[in-house]
This record gives sequence, C-alpha cells and structure tokens, in this order.
Amino acid sequence: MLKHIVVALEGAESHSTAPPCVLDCAAEIGARTGAEIVILHVEPRDSSELESLTPFQLEGVVEATDEAELSRIAHTREEQRGLQHRVEEKWPVRVDPQVARGPVRLTTERLIRLQHGDMLVARYGEARCKAGYLATLPERVVRELDVPVLFLAAGTCQMLHGLERVLVPLDGSRYAESILPLAREFLPPESGSLHLLLVVPAHTTLNALRHGRGPLASRKNGEAYLDSVAARPELAGIRIERTVLEGVDPAEAIQSVAQSAHASLVAMMTRDRGALERMVAGSVAHRILKELRVPLLLWRSPARARAASPTSSGE
Repeated sequence: MLKHIVVALEGAESHSTAPPCVLDCAAEIGARTGAEIVILHVEPRDSSELESLTPFQLEGVVEATDEAELSRIAHTREEQRGLQHRVEEKWPVRVDPQVARGPVRLTTERLIRLQHGDMLVARYGEARCKAGYLATLPERVVRELDVPVLFLAAGTCQMLHGLERVLVPLDGSRYAESILPLAREFLPPESGSLHLLLVVPAHTTLNALRHGRGPLASRKNGEAYLDSVAARPELAGIRIERTVLEGVDPAEAIQSVAQSAHASLVAMMTRDRGALERMVAGSVAHRILKELRVPLLLWRSPARARAASPTSSGE
C-alpha cells in the first residue's frame, strides 16, 4: 500500500549532519514496507503571486530567483543529498531528496500530490500545539489532502524503533476500519500485534447512525463486533488484542489504553471537518493530537467515507 513516504524537514533538520529522528523513523518504516522515502524541504517564500502556480511552474520560480537565493538552494540540495547517502547506508531504502521554494503549505501540498505521496511524516511539538490547530502544516495536510499523516510529538520518535504494538480505535463503522490495512503495514510480518479499542457509547446518537456506526448498545455487542473484525482474512497471521469500554470519553479512553497496553503507535481515521465543528462539538482526533504522548497516525479520507456510508452501498 505504501509506495512513497514524504518526510517534511524544516529549519535545522535540513542542515543536519546526521539523519534527524523523524527521517530515521520514516526510513525504518520504509525498510519494513518497501516504500521510497521522499525528503521534502521548502524554502519559504511569501507571495500571493505563487498561489495559482502548478508544481512544475514552482521550479521555474526557483530558477527565476537571484544568485544568493540560488546559491542557498543549491547548498540545501547538497546537504539533502548528504542525508540521502547516510540514510541509504543505514537502511535498505531508496531516498529521493526534493527542494523547492514557495509558500510552505501550498508548495508542500502540491509536491505531495506531484510525488504521489502515500503518507506524510512530520514532527509535532509543544510549540506547534500552542500555535493552534490550523497553524501547523501536517494538520493542514490531514484536512486538505486524502493522505495519512504520522505525527511525531517531541520525544516519541524512539517509540517507533522495533515497533511491536499498534492501537487502533474503532467505532463500529466501515470507515473507521479503513485504517486497518495501513496499521498492519507498520508491524513486523512475523510478530507484533494490533490492539483494537471500541468505546460503546451510553446512547446511540443520530450522528452515529448517519455515519453507519451502530447500534453497538452493549459491551456484549461490542465484543462480538471486535471478534468479527479480528477474524477477517486480511488480519490473519498477527496477534489481535481487544478492549471494549462503556460510556467513557473516547479521547481519554484512547490515551489510557495506549499507555496501559504499551502501544508504540495509535492509528485512526478522522472525520474532522474544520474549526467550526471542533468549536461546537470538539474533535477526538484534535484532543488526542494535543495530549497524546505516542506517535499518532491520522487519516481523513472523504472518498473512503463516501464508499463506507450506508447510502453508498445501498444499505
């Protein structure tokens, strides 16, 4: 499933003499999945004139800059090639360094599309949380692109080394289950386990029914549902652990189980639509992103949501 993993480097990370932690993590995942690593560094350029340009035209913008800028970009490219060689010496992966100049968010999004990125790996630290949900690049990618994003908060990179257990929160919907094949790719082929978590709500809401999530009105029904998920052929060969909780806050449950189960990664789908929805009702993904001290894989996929909806399948 994974063919191209995009790593967004910023600031001193792009000028490091050793592979940054985020790049090392991506390389380990690439070695396990066979994916190519695309190192992406965007030299910032704030200009409204760039908003309508294509990725191909952005390269023309780079060529049109002055000699000082060209020299700096050439130096960055040389440093990226150095990182490429060091990563390829350490891990059995192919690395493709990319350097562009333009508005960081816009250019990154377009280069992810151009490179057919299957996943973005990016750091997410305390300062970024305080800056606001809308202010960070990886969160914008979750919202704007149908691309999974692996968020690595400060101090969590090392948890992915030798990863053995992935926690997958489910809600009874086929959409939430869309993350399972990708979550399995993170695990070693002969070992590791998926820990399935289901929070049974105290009451089934109209919103849950609209998203095809119910009814899972009791622990017994929830356990039967997780048993049916664990028995699927695509999950054969790996250990499946299950936890069903009743009437608790989903975000708090995910954090608690991630800690008690010693999960190295939490992988989940999100339906988060924007600031208004979070302001009115909150978002489980948003709260976890702010508080979880475990690497978090988030994927918002409108196409998969449509395919998994009861109306699209004629149910």
